[in-house]
Amino acid sequence: MSLTLREMSLSEAGALAFKAARGAGMDWGLAEEARASVTWVNSRGLPGLAALLSVLEAGLKPLPGGGHSPADVVGLSVLHAGAALSDHGRIPPEGLHLPAVVGAVLMVPFVAHLPGLYSVQWRTSDAGAQVTVRGGAEPCLWCAGSIEINGAARVSITPLADAPTGAPIARSTRAFVHPDQLNRLEGFAAATYAPATEASRARGAGGAD
Repeated sequence: MSLTLREMSLSEAGALAFKAARGAGMDWGLAEEARASVTWVNSRGLPGLAALLSVLEAGLKPLPGGGHSPADVVGLSVLHAGAALSDHGRIPPEGLHLPAVVGAVLMVPFVAHLPGLYSVQWRTSDAGAQVTVRGGAEPCLWCAGSIEINGAARVSITPLADAPTGAPIARSTRAFVHPDQLNRLEGFAAATYAPATEASRARGAGGAD
Protein backbone atom coordinates (compact mmCIF):
# COMPACT_ATOMS: atom_id res chain seq x y z
CA MET A 1 0.00 0.00 0.00
CA SER A 2 1.08 3.55 -0.69
CA LEU A 3 2.49 5.50 2.25
CA THR A 4 -0.05 8.22 1.50
CA LEU A 5 -2.95 5.97 2.56
CA ARG A 6 -4.45 6.08 6.04
CA GLU A 7 -4.73 2.74 7.83
CA MET A 8 -7.38 1.61 10.30
CA SER A 9 -8.86 -1.59 11.69
CA LEU A 10 -11.82 -3.23 9.99
CA SER A 11 -14.03 -2.39 12.96
CA GLU A 12 -13.00 1.27 12.74
CA ALA A 13 -13.77 1.26 9.00
CA GLY A 14 -17.18 -0.26 9.66
CA ALA A 15 -18.00 2.24 12.38
CA LEU A 16 -17.00 5.14 10.12
CA ALA A 17 -19.08 3.69 7.28
CA PHE A 18 -22.14 3.47 9.53
CA LYS A 19 -21.80 7.02 10.87
CA ALA A 20 -21.13 8.46 7.41
CA ALA A 21 -24.14 6.64 5.97
CA ARG A 22 -26.37 7.89 8.77
CA GLY A 23 -25.00 11.40 8.38
CA ALA A 24 -25.82 11.28 4.66
CA GLY A 25 -29.44 10.40 5.45
CA MET A 26 -29.56 6.59 5.23
CA ASP A 27 -31.99 4.88 7.57
CA TRP A 28 -30.65 2.54 10.25
CA GLY A 29 -31.17 -0.62 8.22
CA LEU A 30 -29.40 0.62 5.12
CA ALA A 31 -26.60 2.15 7.21
CA GLU A 32 -26.07 -1.29 8.77
CA GLU A 33 -25.86 -2.72 5.24
CA ALA A 34 -23.24 -0.07 4.48
CA ARG A 35 -21.25 -1.03 7.58
CA ALA A 36 -21.34 -4.74 6.78
CA SER A 37 -20.57 -4.29 3.08
CA VAL A 38 -17.66 -1.88 3.63
CA THR A 39 -16.16 -4.12 6.32
CA TRP A 40 -16.45 -7.18 4.08
CA VAL A 41 -14.98 -5.44 1.03
CA ASN A 42 -12.05 -4.02 3.01
CA SER A 43 -11.40 -7.46 4.55
CA ARG A 44 -10.60 -8.59 0.99
CA GLY A 45 -8.15 -5.75 0.45
CA LEU A 46 -10.57 -3.80 -1.76
CA PRO A 47 -11.53 -0.10 -1.44
CA GLY A 48 -14.79 -0.30 0.50
CA LEU A 49 -14.61 3.12 2.13
CA ALA A 50 -13.78 4.83 -1.16
CA ALA A 51 -16.73 3.09 -2.81
CA LEU A 52 -19.10 4.17 -0.03
CA LEU A 53 -17.88 7.76 -0.36
CA SER A 54 -18.77 7.72 -4.06
CA VAL A 55 -22.25 6.45 -3.17
CA LEU A 56 -22.80 9.15 -0.55
CA GLU A 57 -21.51 11.95 -2.77
CA ALA A 58 -23.77 10.80 -5.61
CA GLY A 59 -26.72 11.50 -3.31
CA LEU A 60 -29.54 9.33 -1.99
CA LYS A 61 -33.06 9.05 -3.31
CA PRO A 62 -36.04 7.81 -1.29
CA LEU A 63 -36.97 4.18 -1.97
CA PRO A 64 -40.57 3.91 -3.22
CA GLY A 65 -42.89 1.47 -1.50
CA GLY A 66 -43.49 -2.11 -2.59
CA GLY A 67 -41.26 -5.05 -3.44
CA HIS A 68 -38.31 -4.56 -5.74
CA SER A 69 -35.84 -6.62 -7.69
CA PRO A 70 -32.19 -5.52 -7.80
CA ALA A 71 -32.72 -4.17 -11.32
CA ASP A 72 -35.64 -2.02 -10.13
CA VAL A 73 -33.70 -0.18 -7.42
CA VAL A 74 -30.21 0.15 -8.88
CA GLY A 75 -30.83 3.74 -9.92
CA LEU A 76 -31.28 4.54 -6.25
CA SER A 77 -28.27 2.93 -4.53
CA VAL A 78 -25.92 -0.03 -4.87
CA LEU A 79 -26.87 -0.86 -1.28
CA HIS A 80 -30.59 -0.89 -2.14
CA ALA A 81 -29.80 -3.19 -5.06
CA GLY A 82 -27.64 -5.44 -2.89
CA ALA A 83 -30.32 -5.69 -0.21
CA ALA A 84 -32.89 -6.56 -2.87
CA LEU A 85 -30.55 -9.24 -4.20
CA SER A 86 -30.29 -10.70 -0.70
CA ASP A 87 -34.07 -10.73 -0.43
CA HIS A 88 -34.45 -12.52 -3.79
CA GLY A 89 -31.61 -14.90 -2.98
CA ARG A 90 -30.66 -15.79 -6.54
CA ILE A 91 -29.18 -14.61 -9.84
CA PRO A 92 -31.28 -15.55 -12.89
CA PRO A 93 -29.65 -17.94 -15.41
CA GLU A 94 -29.29 -15.11 -17.94
CA GLY A 95 -27.53 -12.97 -15.34
CA LEU A 96 -28.36 -9.62 -13.77
CA HIS A 97 -27.48 -6.51 -15.78
CA LEU A 98 -27.59 -3.10 -14.12
CA PRO A 99 -27.10 0.04 -16.23
CA ALA A 100 -25.74 2.63 -13.79
CA VAL A 101 -24.18 1.64 -10.46
CA VAL A 102 -22.05 3.90 -8.27
CA GLY A 103 -19.66 2.12 -5.90
CA ALA A 104 -20.08 -1.15 -7.78
CA VAL A 105 -17.58 -3.10 -5.63
CA LEU A 106 -20.09 -2.91 -2.76
CA MET A 107 -22.27 -5.37 -4.70
CA VAL A 108 -19.67 -8.10 -4.27
CA PRO A 109 -20.49 -9.06 -0.64
CA PHE A 110 -24.14 -9.56 -1.52
CA VAL A 111 -23.18 -11.87 -4.39
CA ALA A 112 -20.71 -13.71 -2.16
CA HIS A 113 -23.52 -14.68 0.19
CA LEU A 114 -25.18 -16.66 -2.61
CA PRO A 115 -24.09 -20.26 -3.28
CA GLY A 116 -22.39 -20.77 -6.64
CA LEU A 117 -19.77 -19.17 -8.85
CA TYR A 118 -20.35 -15.75 -10.44
CA SER A 119 -18.64 -13.10 -12.48
CA VAL A 120 -19.23 -9.52 -11.30
CA GLN A 121 -18.10 -7.09 -13.98
CA TRP A 122 -18.36 -3.32 -14.05
CA ARG A 123 -17.29 -0.89 -16.73
CA THR A 124 -17.32 2.83 -17.46
CA SER A 125 -16.40 4.34 -20.82
CA ASP A 126 -12.67 4.16 -20.02
CA ALA A 127 -12.11 1.54 -17.29
CA GLY A 128 -13.42 -1.75 -16.05
CA ALA A 129 -12.97 -4.59 -13.59
CA GLN A 130 -14.01 -8.16 -13.05
CA VAL A 131 -14.36 -10.01 -9.77
CA THR A 132 -14.99 -13.74 -9.84
CA VAL A 133 -16.88 -14.79 -6.73
CA ARG A 134 -17.29 -18.27 -5.34
CA GLY A 135 -20.00 -17.77 -2.76
CA GLY A 136 -21.19 -19.75 0.18
CA ALA A 137 -19.80 -20.42 3.65
CA GLU A 138 -16.17 -19.67 2.65
CA PRO A 139 -16.28 -17.11 -0.19
CA CYS A 140 -13.28 -16.73 -2.51
CA LEU A 141 -12.52 -13.82 -4.85
CA TRP A 142 -10.35 -13.39 -7.93
CA CYS A 143 -9.90 -9.81 -9.18
CA ALA A 144 -8.75 -8.24 -12.44
CA GLY A 145 -8.82 -4.68 -13.76
CA SER A 146 -9.35 -1.29 -12.14
CA ILE A 147 -11.42 -1.97 -9.01
CA GLU A 148 -11.72 1.67 -7.92
CA ILE A 149 -13.36 3.59 -10.75
CA ASN A 150 -15.21 6.89 -10.62
CA GLY A 151 -18.80 7.51 -11.59
CA ALA A 152 -21.62 5.16 -12.47
CA ALA A 153 -20.69 1.90 -14.16
CA ARG A 154 -22.55 -0.79 -16.07
CA VAL A 155 -22.63 -3.94 -13.94
CA SER A 156 -23.22 -7.51 -15.06
CA ILE A 157 -23.50 -10.43 -12.64
CA THR A 158 -23.49 -13.77 -14.43
CA PRO A 159 -23.17 -17.44 -13.35
CA LEU A 160 -19.92 -19.20 -14.23
CA ALA A 161 -19.02 -22.85 -14.68
CA ASP A 162 -15.31 -22.75 -13.77
CA ALA A 163 -13.20 -20.73 -11.34
CA PRO A 164 -9.94 -19.04 -12.41
CA THR A 165 -6.81 -21.14 -12.08
CA GLY A 166 -4.82 -18.61 -10.05
CA ALA A 167 -4.89 -18.19 -6.27
CA PRO A 168 -7.77 -16.13 -4.83
CA ILE A 169 -6.97 -12.81 -3.19
CA ALA A 170 -5.77 -12.98 0.41
CA ARG A 171 -7.80 -11.79 3.36
CA SER A 172 -6.83 -8.54 5.07
CA THR A 173 -7.23 -7.39 8.67
CA ARG A 174 -6.79 -3.68 7.90
CA ALA A 175 -8.58 -1.04 5.85
CA PHE A 176 -6.86 1.67 3.82
CA VAL A 177 -8.22 4.97 2.52
CA HIS A 178 -6.78 8.16 1.04
CA PRO A 179 -6.61 11.02 3.57
CA ASP A 180 -8.82 13.25 1.43
CA GLN A 181 -11.45 10.52 1.18
CA LEU A 182 -11.23 9.96 4.92
CA ASN A 183 -11.82 13.66 5.57
CA ARG A 184 -14.88 13.67 3.33
CA LEU A 185 -16.31 10.57 5.02
CA GLU A 186 -15.73 12.17 8.41
CA GLY A 187 -17.59 15.22 7.10
CA PHE A 188 -20.67 13.05 6.50
CA ALA A 189 -20.21 11.36 9.89
CA ALA A 190 -20.06 14.75 11.65
CA ALA A 191 -23.74 15.26 10.88
CA THR A 192 -24.52 12.56 13.46
CA TYR A 193 -22.73 14.33 16.30
CA ALA A 194 -24.71 16.34 18.86
CA PRO A 195 -23.70 20.01 18.90
CA ALA A 196 -21.83 21.25 21.96
CA THR A 197 -23.81 23.19 24.55
CA GLU A 198 -22.68 25.57 27.28
CA ALA A 199 -23.39 22.86 29.87
CA SER A 200 -21.30 20.24 27.99
CA ARG A 201 -18.47 22.71 27.56
CA ALA A 202 -18.53 23.48 31.27
CA ARG A 203 -18.45 19.79 32.21
CA GLY A 204 -15.62 19.04 29.77
CA ALA A 205 -14.63 15.58 28.60
CA GLY A 206 -14.53 14.15 32.14
CA GLY A 207 -18.04 15.20 33.17
CA ALA A 208 -18.91 16.95 36.42
CA ASP A 209 -19.84 16.10 40.00
